[in-house]
Amino acid sequence: MSIITPLHGRERNWYAAKHREISQCVGRSQKARLRWLVETFAVHANEGDPFRARTAEIAAFLVNQGGAGTCLSVMPRIRSVDLIYLAKAVKEGVDLVIDGKQWKVEIREPVDRILVQRTGVKGVDLDEPFGARSTWQPRSRSSLLTAFLLTAADLIERQQSWLRRCPREDCGRVFVQEDRRQRYCSPRCSQTRRTRRFRRKIGR
Repeated sequence: MSIITPLHGRERNWYAAKHREISQCVGRSQKARLRWLVETFAVHANEGDPFRARTAEIAAFLVNQGGAGTCLSVMPRIRSVDLIYLAKAVKEGVDLVIDGKQWKVEIREPVDRILVQRTGVKGVDLDEPFGARSTWQPRSRSSLLTAFLLTAADLIERQQSWLRRCPREDCGRVFVQEDRRQRYCSPRCSQTRRTRRFRRKIGR
């Protein structure tokens, strides 16, 4: 049974107050949420990088990806050190999956897996409107990080075909394809690669 730890004072409803805005930021489809996950966590995995993920965005990710059964009352504000831990863990996981290796998610605290039959939520489930969806439910405040990583792993499992690594030699950035024809993380990398290929061809 899940242990509900209610929040108090200003912590309560900080997510619900800006649900539409935050959900738009995180993404209303699984592919959009995968892009948010990669760009927010995997790209900014080093402590020196600018890292601006907010607890509200993590809550929106868990609710929109997990759906019914995700309980907001056990989601406190997350410390900076824990955000850095999540970023490094997601980056490591994404790199392993892209390289065809196993990502083993460490279960630090007990969580419950809840499977529910749910109908589509308007404005949230653009690419998976109906059917069963599993939710990782934190048992306490301390198990929130584990629930997030398990939810992230589930999303990567479903949408991993969109993940790519930029083939530019001095880039190698992980990105989510806009469409199946995209090979580089940005137009700049694509142009740089074409320019280098042309110069090698003419011997310069």
